[in-house]
Amino acid sequence: MSERHEVHVGHGRRPSDPTIMGNDESRLRALSDLPDFRIAADDPDIRNWTVRGANGDVIGRVHDLVIEMDTRQVRYLDIAVAPTPEVRDRHVLLPIGLARLNDDEDVVSLGSITRETLASLTPYDHTNLSRDRERELVARLERRGEPIADAPRFYEHPAFDTKNFWGARRKPEALMTYQLIAISMGGDQQEIESPETLTEDRR
Repeated sequence: MSERHEVHVGHGRRPSDPTIMGNDESRLRALSDLPDFRIAADDPDIRNWTVRGANGDVIGRVHDLVIEMDTRQVRYLDIAVAPTPEVRDRHVLLPIGLARLNDDEDVVSLGSITRETLASLTPYDHTNLSRDRERELVARLERRGEPIADAPRFYEHPAFDTKNFWGARRKPEALMTYQLIAISMGGDQQEIESPETLTEDRR
């Protein structure tokens, strides 16, 4: 039986992103294409959860999760947009930092995203996602005329910041444990995302 690798939703070790900027390598993969990967035990599998927009309207559902292979963190939500008379099957990608889990039900809230925002995004065709396409996507969400700048730590951009992702829901027990350790050692719990980070920071 093959080893199962765990994927982290809304937390994980600090992104190292050692890839060459602007390349087309498959550093991002859909979870559904990775049979040897699974959601970490303490994390919610938000696939098929309802997606609500800025006005509280249902604007789609989470179809899949797009994983950064280097860090095994979810970087994008593959959203199946709610069908309209004109368009029945349309998917878009949204950076995970724009999402927040509903406190009481299996709903992903996109506080700054409307149905019109989704309509303005380039459809996701489930092919390889280059860094250039990522830059264009984030720029469009920020209503910029030009793609955002590339950087070795691209996923430190605010669009991927998951500090608000969990809302009032319980964070994974392992994450809370290591945040408490960080505080006792004089660190900042916001800087500690996983055991690996704690180990790296204290070397």
